[in-house]
Amino acid sequence: MLNASRMSIEFGKTIGALAQVMADGIVDGRDVPALRRAQRDGMDLQAEVATILASIEGHLQSQTVGPTLVVAGGSSS
Repeated sequence: MLNASRMSIEFGKTIGALAQVMADGIVDGRDVPALRRAQRDGMDLQAEVATILASIEGHLQSQTVGPTLVVAGGSSS
């Protein structure tokens, strides 16, 4: 849950920086600081997404133990 919150924060920061760039409808040299901030924030967002995906993969791996055959009488093999 905490990773999802961090991902949301990084997404908001990235969008905020991009909004500043696009505010006047022109991308020029004055936008370089905001573009750098958007790039940095976007890379932080990418790292948070990678962390969440790794966590999901770990949970899936721990839950995937293979099929269990249950036969009449309640025993499994």
